[in-house]
Amino acid sequence: MIEESSPEVDSSGSKDLFDAFFNDVYADAVLYVSMRAPAGDVGDIVGKAFKAVFERWGTIQKPRSYLYATLRHGVFERYEEMNREARFRRDCVASRPPHTHPDPADLVESKEQLEEVLNAVQQLPERMREIALLTLDNYKPREIADQLGIARSTVTTQLTEANRRLRKMLGIEQRSGGTRRGTHD
Repeated sequence: MIEESSPEVDSSGSKDLFDAFFNDVYADAVLYVSMRAPAGDVGDIVGKAFKAVFERWGTIQKPRSYLYATLRHGVFERYEEMNREARFRRDCVASRPPHTHPDPADLVESKEQLEEVLNAVQQLPERMREIALLTLDNYKPREIADQLGIARSTVTTQLTEANRRLRKMLGIEQRSGGTRRGTHD
């Protein structure tokens, strides 16, 4: 049932006014959020903000101000959610028993090589990087899949691709007897 104050039944043409408002500020709203939130969250934050404006269209005195306040709130909520997820991951890692594998940083021969590895990891796509880093924290593919809400096969595929990309970026060749660094000359 549509309420009488909704733009769809308002005989004064407020739906047309909302549509004009939407068309006028949509691109600016997307730009505003894209400068403040992760790219994957922009559409969701902007969509929810415009929905909130639409639902209150007949009662809002300053729609642009209301929209931007709602966008700021949406960005803030997303970062709060990301902080909660990071705390959860940190707490999960802290509650795990100590791992028996050597620390990957101990395997790197020099500070320059460590920096090269870290730069290469940062170049991986966000999801692939996240999976690779969880693996370095000794999470099993099944645990990563459960934590991220994705299929185990996706985790395995992402790890294989991350390994291939990192080897290529770092100039490491796969040999039958092990690995060796390639020359960059």
